[in-house]
Amino acid sequence: MRQKKFYLLILLILIILPACFLAYEKADTPLLIGLSYPFYMDNEIEFNLGFELALEQINSSGGINGRPLKILKVDDTGSVSVGMKAAQYFIEHNVQAVIGHFNSRVARITAHIYDTNDIVYIAPCATTPFLMEDFYTKVFRTIPDDKRVMEYMFQFLEEEGINQVAIYYAEDDFGRAVAHSAQLAAYDHGIEIVDRTSILHRNNFNQVMARWRALDCQAVLIADLFDNVKDQIKDIKQALPKIMILGTSSLDYPDYIHYLGVNAEDSIIPTHYNPHSTSQSNQKFRYAFKNKYNNEPDMYAAIAYDTLMLLKEGLLKATEKETFKTDPSGTLSKALLSINEFQGVTGKTKFDKKGEIEGDNIFLKMVVDGKFVFLNEKH
Repeated sequence: MRQKKFYLLILLILIILPACFLAYEKADTPLLIGLSYPFYMDNEIEFNLGFELALEQINSSGGINGRPLKILKVDDTGSVSVGMKAAQYFIEHNVQAVIGHFNSRVARITAHIYDTNDIVYIAPCATTPFLMEDFYTKVFRTIPDDKRVMEYMFQFLEEEGINQVAIYYAEDDFGRAVAHSAQLAAYDHGIEIVDRTSILHRNNFNQVMARWRALDCQAVLIADLFDNVKDQIKDIKQALPKIMILGTSSLDYPDYIHYLGVNAEDSIIPTHYNPHSTSQSNQKFRYAFKNKYNNEPDMYAAIAYDTLMLLKEGLLKATEKETFKTDPSGTLSKALLSINEFQGVTGKTKFDKKGEIEGDNIFLKMVVDGKFVFLNEKH
């Protein structure tokens, strides 16, 4: 009888012990998050700094219900093929979610890969309206798309009486999407697109400037990365001093005014972060950022910070549910969709049912006397 009790005790220990180890692992094992973007951009913008600040704050305050976040970084170089390899790497390493892929062409391809493989993907910088598909259930975005931004921009132009605009755009997914969105917004607001071109170089520059001058062009919308067009902007302003430069958030670089000098005057650029916001979230963020990096945060730092903090809120909800063990991506997706009016440093936001960000984080700023002025402040 005693021997039988002994064997029962051993059996009970063998049953309980693995469960104890499993519980210990669950409480202590890091949650893996993938991060991918062109690393060369760290020399130009502060996206990585904002991300690292959020990561530090999350882990120092207890992580996700006791589990720290661990980041796997892969440089996608802005290339579709390298981005696809990065996506495969994250899938093989069983990450809980992926943040990144700045370029719209990379984001569109990898979004399909992530959704097909049940990996939650959050795009913080890709703005093409064609990123999201109705059948996606794991794809999210934390920046307004080009359609929303152009609608906001052209409403302002209509109010200011600017009704003749040219478009100069990159011949890629991003540039074409901006040009298409601008064309639709212009029509809705009674503004004429007098010219639309993706070709502007030394051989045709004078011809294009003469055309814009003859068409009484008041403004030109430039849809390309700042590094690609900064010299063209200088040339355009020198040829047509009175023309207004309109941009997308891709021109919202810290070096914009410094590089362009007087040629930056009267530029209007949409942005998704107002550093002058008096919200408690923004004040704390700016203080922590300046204290850590001795510098003011740019738009990309704010977006990166908010994106990881939004993911944290989703993970906090998801990891409390039993279904997270068997369906982590589905549980996390539902948790992200259930977040109601997240108060971030860029404003109050939430996801709609398709995973698109909603909120009040679209602003316009204008260069006046060598400084950016937010248009609501200017008025």
